[in-house]
Amino acid sequence: MIRRLYFFLIIIVLISCKKRNSPISWNGNYRIPISKDSVNLSKIFGINQLSISDNGEYAVYNDTLEIFNLDQNVFLPELNFNITDTLNIPTFIYGIPFPPGFEIPISYIENVIFDLSDVKLKEIDFNNLKVKYSINSNIDGILYLILNIPNAKNSLGSAFNDTLIIPNAAGQMNTFEGEILLDDYIFDLSNNNSAFNNIISSIRFGFSSENSQNIVFTNNDFLSINLSLIDLNINNVSGYLGNMEILDTSIVSLDFMNQLSSNNIIMEDPELKLMLNNGVGMDAQIIINEVLFKKNQNAILLQHPFIGQTINISRALDLGWDFIYGKAEINFTDQNSNLNEIISFLPEGIELDYKIITNPLGNHSAFNDFYNTNHSFNINAGLKVPLKFNLDNLKLIDSLDIIFPENIKPKQGIIEMKINNEFPLECCLSMKLLNGDSISINPKCISSAIVDDDGNFIESNNSEFEIVLDESTMEYLTNKRKIILEIILNSPDSTNNFPIKNNQYFSYEISLELNTEINID
Repeated sequence: MIRRLYFFLIIIVLISCKKRNSPISWNGNYRIPISKDSVNLSKIFGINQLSISDNGEYAVYNDTLEIFNLDQNVFLPELNFNITDTLNIPTFIYGIPFPPGFEIPISYIENVIFDLSDVKLKEIDFNNLKVKYSINSNIDGILYLILNIPNAKNSLGSAFNDTLIIPNAAGQMNTFEGEILLDDYIFDLSNNNSAFNNIISSIRFGFSSENSQNIVFTNNDFLSINLSLIDLNINNVSGYLGNMEILDTSIVSLDFMNQLSSNNIIMEDPELKLMLNNGVGMDAQIIINEVLFKKNQNAILLQHPFIGQTINISRALDLGWDFIYGKAEINFTDQNSNLNEIISFLPEGIELDYKIITNPLGNHSAFNDFYNTNHSFNINAGLKVPLKFNLDNLKLIDSLDIIFPENIKPKQGIIEMKINNEFPLECCLSMKLLNGDSISINPKCISSAIVDDDGNFIESNNSEFEIVLDESTMEYLTNKRKIILEIILNSPDSTNNFPIKNNQYFSYEISLELNTEINID
């Protein structure tokens, strides 16, 4: 009886069940973190090399702008080391049957002096390079070719020597190509101090032991080889590096400045020092034709007495136990340049147009110029700025992504902001949608931190507030998922410069509370 009752209950339950065809929805609240950040001087100006001097009074920024380096197509003429040799087969060996494994007792020697324009090289030390070979042959049989470059020696002092196998051409003209990798080879291009730009090669050939029969030469047989040095990875070069003029423009992007704009920035006595370091063993002259600072479609030229003038730089000295750069300096201040105007401009890019003249006095080093890849010709830029500023409407723009949960339809949202201001600056905030519509903020500005009579930091100013977003704004945010935040910094007055240390921050935390409908299909 009990079993029958259970059976009927199960049947009733199954009959009562049917598939749900409508989605389930309910109202709920979500809190979404949007952004949390702390901004100091380094972050505002996008400078991670910013440091404080020992006395705490200056922010020092150093960066290296390399304007000149060894380039085979610029610094040296093209190093086109190419050797072609047709291995003329002596007529007296025609008709002689040579057995497998026999080597012809003739060396084919090529002694080539390469034309490198004004450059006369004694030695090149390669980290690595490749010997590319191309062999033309119609000989009926397998050959081997022994390639020797006696003035190319490795770290053990052994001359380059390699054996190449030439497949059977079976009487038809064929081309066989390949590459040989050389690591850590030094090429003596002086032929024991008797020449420059000189490479000697020696070639012998014979018959592979893999041949199944004797080989007989005829007057129709042909054998030639072309050798090229390619993919030259140079470690150092010595000799006379030539007298040439190099005209170029170095372009530097300051991408972090894209987010900044300002009406005016005043800094107390900033100093910019350009340090020209010559790590090449040759004298040089440099002329900086112009330095152009660019932002959007506007540009400002750096003004200074040295612009357009010839600057002499002595050669580097390699003493073995020490390496000494040739040096020259150019100092820019408010007294001799328009440096403060450029700082206020907040440039997004720099174009440095220059000319370098190498060995302006010719070969007075008697072929003792040198270049080493560990040392280059570069410019170091050092900026020394006292940590006192007066800022007029310095604007920092940031794009904030909003990640919404799936399956929600926000009806209303509240942006909650927490601000901690340690700057002696008034900080005003602006929020916009991607379409340019503003989001009303109240209060819009946060007062500066509490400072003493000299402007030194005492206590931060904290603020918390909410921004109510209507349903249409929430619908737009749900689709675009992005807010534009602007932070505008202003000094309390326009006459005094206020100290700001790099350990002072403007911090904010932004979250979004949602009243939403949640749908599940």
